[in-house]
Amino acid sequence: MNAGVPRVIIHWLQSLNLTLPYSYPKRDLADGRVVAEIFNHYYNHQINVDMLYSSPSFKHREDNWNQLQKFFKKNKINVPESVILPVLNCYEDGAIEFLKYIYTLLTNKKILEPKKEEKELNIPHYAMPTTSQVKKCVNGDRIDMSKVARKHSEFTKKLRETSIPVDENKLNKSEEIKPKKEENKIKTIEVNQRS
Repeated sequence: MNAGVPRVIIHWLQSLNLTLPYSYPKRDLADGRVVAEIFNHYYNHQINVDMLYSSPSFKHREDNWNQLQKFFKKNKINVPESVILPVLNCYEDGAIEFLKYIYTLLTNKKILEPKKEEKELNIPHYAMPTTSQVKKCVNGDRIDMSKVARKHSEFTKKLRETSIPVDENKLNKSEEIKPKKEENKIKTIEVNQRS
């Protein structure tokens, strides 16, 4: 199953025991046959899946979805075209969003999605973008350039602040090495005094 499909939906599809494959939603949902089979489980086999085209051509997929839309209108199922068109046109996120939509529609359950945490960038100082690269990204607009320049300087300050502890660790290691050399000198003096 595709990486973007929530686990709840995968378990739900597995519980339906579908005969058609659904391992790659972008491709497998595009012709509408898997969708028809899903709705057959909830509406007592009112759709004849065998009458739908299994061809990957756009004309046949569009005809299948027109038949499905007639079924939706007949049974007063609210599936807007804005949800159907991305699936028909094989958009990656469209198929996943459609699965989420029909899951909530048919099961009356909401999908709890984990919150995406913003990760702090831990970029070394030598990998920071230069001012000229930033200007090229902004296309040289003077209005946005001042904001970008401020953000860029704040970003570089944060990166420099985070890189300071690494340098201190290197200093601490070099200080640890120095006493060992002095200890060696003391030992050699002690050995010379004994002999």
